[in-house]
Amino acid sequence: MDDIDLGIVRWMYPDGTWVPWGVDPRITPAQIGRRIGLSRTAVWARVRQWAKEGFLETWVAGPNIRLFDAGILAVDLHITDPVDATSVLEELELVEGVTYASVGFGDARSSESVEQVSVCFVDDNPTAVARRMRLFRRLSTAGVVDGPYEFRVPTVSRQLSALDWRIIAALRAKPRASLSRVAELLGITLKTLVRRRDALLESKAIWYYAEFDWSRLPSVALRMSYHQAHELPTILRTLDERFRHYLPMSLADIGAYDQQPESQRILEVRVPARSPDEVQHIMIDLARIPGVTRVRNDLYGPARFYHHWVNQRLASRIAELQIGIAPSHRTRRTESEAGPGTAARWSSRVSPDGSDEPRVPESFDRSLRNARR
Repeated sequence: MDDIDLGIVRWMYPDGTWVPWGVDPRITPAQIGRRIGLSRTAVWARVRQWAKEGFLETWVAGPNIRLFDAGILAVDLHITDPVDATSVLEELELVEGVTYASVGFGDARSSESVEQVSVCFVDDNPTAVARRMRLFRRLSTAGVVDGPYEFRVPTVSRQLSALDWRIIAALRAKPRASLSRVAELLGITLKTLVRRRDALLESKAIWYYAEFDWSRLPSVALRMSYHQAHELPTILRTLDERFRHYLPMSLADIGAYDQQPESQRILEVRVPARSPDEVQHIMIDLARIPGVTRVRNDLYGPARFYHHWVNQRLASRIAELQIGIAPSHRTRRTESEAGPGTAARWSSRVSPDGSDEPRVPESFDRSLRNARR
């Protein structure tokens, strides 16, 4: 795997910037290929290879958390030793409302780096949030929890009908099935499904995202601090000149770091890098960009998604509407392959159709079928 794979990931997002609420499944390999100078079959082949390399674990479709009158909060649990991360990730499975967690080791250049587990969880009511915060403090082996910080989750601009909820549940149950198959299961026409699915995407009612294992891709996450919003275009132009492919992740836009005094404005970028020396040279170059006040090399370990809360709420909503379809997101865990200091796969997913190989959004399947004709 190389920087071309990073370019493919980038342009799965509508504006080429990573956001937590996911990719656009309507984007085709041909559209991505035009962005990065590849044929659609070459893009397809690389995405198919991701599963074999262990980079792509699964695709997930799901409802916007706002549909359940909830938001998203984040905390950082400090840990005393990197080996503690294994048990913390396991125990978070038992904390109701946790949606995602990742292990980080702070700034690689700083003697003050702190190992921590960053956790995202739902903000559904003050009592539940307070209970989760107490549990997080118990899980922190250092006894320190930073946060909570609020994410700016997009609001839903559409009033959902019973059919909309059926579509969301079906797409979550089988995110890899063709739209024709989903329409057949729902008993509606393909035209109706496409129209409503697109409306759900446009209104931010449904998200698609991939669960990636970034340790499989030779790259590094760098966090850049800057002062003013007008400086961002200059920073991005410089990145375009420096790298053939990279993935910008605008943390300032999601709000989670607004309450941290040192943050100012933050742009996190994932750039291709294969050695510590190369990372050092890249950081020096980025620090020279006008407006950039600091560049950090954030080291990340394993990560895990937790689907229980959303699955339960979606199943309850479907039951309330008595429309007879429930979500299914099966997971299978494998023993950790990680050794000391290794950011290896900590969990393995089974795709919702029961196969071991995660596949690509339906638009990729359709594009490949067209290419073969």
